[in-house]
Amino acid sequence: MQSPNINRYLKNNHITISYLLLILALLLPVSVNAQDGGKAFITPPVMVVYPYFETYLTVYDSQGKFIQNLKTTDISLLEDGHSVPVTGVKEFRPGVQAVIAINPGPPFAIQNSQAVSRYDFVIESLEKWGESRIGTTIDDLSLLTTGGPSTSHVSDPAEWLSTLTSSQVDAKIATPSLDTLSRAVDVAADLTPRPGMGSAVLFITPPFEGTLDGSLDNIASQAEQNGVKIFVWMVASPGVFSSAEADRLAELAEGTGGAFFAYSGEEELPDPETYFAPLRSIYHLTYESKIKNNGTHQIKVQVKTESGQITTPGKNFEFYIQPPQPAVISPPIQIIRKPPSEDIGQRKADIETTNFIPVEQELNIIFDFPDGRVRPILRSVLYVDGDLAAENIEPPFDQFIWNIEDFRTNGSHTLQVEVEDSLGLTGRSAEIPVEISFELPEPNPWAAVYNNIPVLSGLAILLAGSVLVLVLVMGGRLRPHLPGKKSKRGRKSDPVTQPVTADSTSSSQRLSKLASRLKGSKGPISPQAYALLTMLSDSDDTAASSPIPITSDDLPIGSDPNQAILVLDDPSIEELHAHLRRSEDGTFRLADEDTIAGTWINYTPVSKEGTKLEHGDLIHIGRVGFRFSMRDTSRIRKPIVTPENQTGEPIEGA
Repeated sequence: MQSPNINRYLKNNHITISYLLLILALLLPVSVNAQDGGKAFITPPVMVVYPYFETYLTVYDSQGKFIQNLKTTDISLLEDGHSVPVTGVKEFRPGVQAVIAINPGPPFAIQNSQAVSRYDFVIESLEKWGESRIGTTIDDLSLLTTGGPSTSHVSDPAEWLSTLTSSQVDAKIATPSLDTLSRAVDVAADLTPRPGMGSAVLFITPPFEGTLDGSLDNIASQAEQNGVKIFVWMVASPGVFSSAEADRLAELAEGTGGAFFAYSGEEELPDPETYFAPLRSIYHLTYESKIKNNGTHQIKVQVKTESGQITTPGKNFEFYIQPPQPAVISPPIQIIRKPPSEDIGQRKADIETTNFIPVEQELNIIFDFPDGRVRPILRSVLYVDGDLAAENIEPPFDQFIWNIEDFRTNGSHTLQVEVEDSLGLTGRSAEIPVEISFELPEPNPWAAVYNNIPVLSGLAILLAGSVLVLVLVMGGRLRPHLPGKKSKRGRKSDPVTQPVTADSTSSSQRLSKLASRLKGSKGPISPQAYALLTMLSDSDDTAASSPIPITSDDLPIGSDPNQAILVLDDPSIEELHAHLRRSEDGTFRLADEDTIAGTWINYTPVSKEGTKLEHGDLIHIGRVGFRFSMRDTSRIRKPIVTPENQTGEPIEGA
């Protein structure tokens, strides 16, 4: 109450004070701070797909009501103090995560003239609110009672209401505890069922005695960090309403964006819905970030309303980014260049290495983003022995055609891929060794025959004629005329000219007997080899022995002669290690038998189901290496290069 002296002074000097206020208003610059008439809050931003982020915004007017129907033109977002475009604004109602925390004490037990306690009035008010919410499941509800019934995170108001009315604590002997408020803030800060849900605690308590400033400050700080609003109902006698204890509770509520209400049993309790309704609505914002460096960053949002501009407190967040990491998919270990089929029959000296095939090698790569922030790739480069060999400045960035036409001697080379992302960050793959070798097959022996057919034909005719003359002479059908004349008697007496008695067995019978003998003989017959396995040395993967022919449809491989056909003597080989099987279509599959050392094709592990083999594949059975070769060249897979247009689609008719 003001003293009479003060009242008298104000009455006599009210005109003077009015003039002073008017002069100050004219002299001082006008400053309108709409922040005093409303509040706004944002959540820390979360990246969707770089550079696009999302955050949630809540805006309240001076009455605590949620401001609706905001548009992108009403919202400005500042990232590290620089304006960035807001790409989307959407208002929706995800609900509220509400925690009712009841902290009974002796002031709750005081009754009115009708023997109704303050505790009864509090429970009755909460019951009415709970009954009004039955039928909705949008909210996440929790109830904490010091020394009494509790439940957490239920969506059915009827279930929450059942816990509330199940039993009450004897307030006369109850001891209030600040731990109940701390637990309530923790529950309200839990991960919400839906993104964007508001969080609030209604704390019903008597005033605390003693110094609790440090504890209340810690709870308020925790609530502010997690966006939890604290509403306080203080149950006490009217004489305590203006006490220091009441002031501390009021500061706690107002500091977190909540409200404070003092209740003595005579006042009408507020409807909790007035607290929770504004928290059910929120704005979902998306924006395009301009961040390109690692570290701590901050965002703020400015909202234009009818009453002025409202600015949210800044939200700090950490942002880390790393260069993309490319890798080559199944890189070739060895590339063998061969002459075209039409040059196979030529001599080695006559074969030109400039005509060897293949002349190109296709390479496919993948991109990994170690920081998890996927972003566009703008450029990819292939280096061979440190020199630029191919470059992509437009999609597709994950494919290269390596021109190997100019490589004309055996040698080892290194491949490396570099990519650049939309932030200008570049990353390189590890260096990959590749062997390029030239295969000069032995000339076809039949080529000389084909090239000398006329000469050989003449020789064949001459030989056939000579044989025919010899047969006729020996058969007596042709008697050569000897020079000189002799008497008939002399011819008869000369043993040289006497007729020779031929064998009674005809030539056809002799041939028949010879065929019979050959038919009965059982000499070794060389089986047809479908493919070859060439063992490699341990040092440089070169051939260490003669090729092993594959003549059966199923070739067991292992160290036990009783289980394996191809027996390998090496500690890494198990008794039955692998199977090499030939399919009906002529292809081969290599399968592992669940071994420890494993089975590998081109340094890729093979499962028990098996992997299809291609001509030239590098095989490892444990530590023993082979090179697989197909005998039937028609089944060797050949690379197919399909021309593409700029959009990456095959060109019709190409």
